[in-house]
Amino acid sequence: RPRTQEVEKDELVGTTYLGKYELVSVLGAGGMGVIYKAHQVFLERDYAIKMLKNKFASDKAKLRFHQEAKAASAINYPGIVGINDFGIDDQGCPYMVMEYVEGMTLSDLQKQRPQSILPVAEALPIFIEMLEALAVAHSKGVVHRDIKPSNIMLALRPDNSAHVKLLDFGIAKVRDFEDRTMQDLTRTGEALGTPLYMSPEQINSTRVDARTDLYSCGCVMYVCLTGCPPF
Repeated sequence: RPRTQEVEKDELVGTTYLGKYELVSVLGAGGMGVIYKAHQVFLERDYAIKMLKNKFASDKAKLRFHQEAKAASAINYPGIVGINDFGIDDQGCPYMVMEYVEGMTLSDLQKQRPQSILPVAEALPIFIEMLEALAVAHSKGVVHRDIKPSNIMLALRPDNSAHVKLLDFGIAKVRDFEDRTMQDLTRTGEALGTPLYMSPEQINSTRVDARTDLYSCGCVMYVCLTGCPPF
């Protein structure tokens, strides 16, 4: 996450994007991407807009960005953050308009607990919803490949209870895309993901399927219940 002074200097905050989105604040940033909280001025609704701001980003980075939008929008499930729109702006920068989620990540919740350990009674409902969302993704032929606490959002319901929403399908593997995007995104010997939560086959850059997400879920469960990763 960016330092506060960097967030305050963002040149797009306070401007109107695409003629209809007022960019309110920066929700997160890293590498070449940034996510803004945006207010749709005509519908008076809040969204999150993710942009790949570096116009010199590689073709592979742009393909992964597009892949995220296509993968998440293909699922359409309450437990997965929804994608409302995707495009290229006048500056040549890809953007996607996403559902705005009020809440915190599972990683943030861990930091609030003593020794970063969640009680079983608190963790179990989160694990169940996480697996339910993944089951739907897998039924649509989507393998997330980057399940970790910071990609598990705990969204607040009106009664202040929380429900799980999976984030960041940027390196998802999607079955049967006609444009063969996945063949372009990966190559032999390239491992994508977060090492602490990656399955052995993912680390070794061999063929992966839905089981790699289940392995990562096991690592997430372990770290939530013990306060440290399994390896």
